[in-house]
Amino acid sequence: MRPRPSEIIAGVRTVLGDTIAPAVEGDHARARLHEVRAVLAQIDWDNAGFQLAERADRLRDALRDAQPWLAGELPPQPATREYAALEEYYERLAAVAVATLSRLRTARRLEPDDDAAAASHRALLRAL
Repeated sequence: MRPRPSEIIAGVRTVLGDTIAPAVEGDHARARLHEVRAVLAQIDWDNAGFQLAERADRLRDALRDAQPWLAGELPPQPATREYAALEEYYERLAAVAVATLSRLRTARRLEPDDDAAAASHRALLRAL
């Protein structure tokens, strides 16, 4: 298995900070190293937003598939893909998902052979 890009970036940042930075001499070289580390930190931040957007999309899709048991309305997607907006959106989706899971548990107790409820239950748990 190959490491994910975020794992590679984290490894490079560690090597730069622990091994390279202490050995760098000269103000110019240290300044360039600081810039490289800042760029890598921004990539990590951008990657976090991308991963959060993917998680929100998976959760929204799982909630749509659980429509018969949906506890509340799905929140509108954010107008922007900024991290704070995505985080708020995901939290609102998660609140609906938790309430929907409660309904699904009740439905599964009443009808244990309901394959659709079982599948929706599993999909929501995976998406959370």
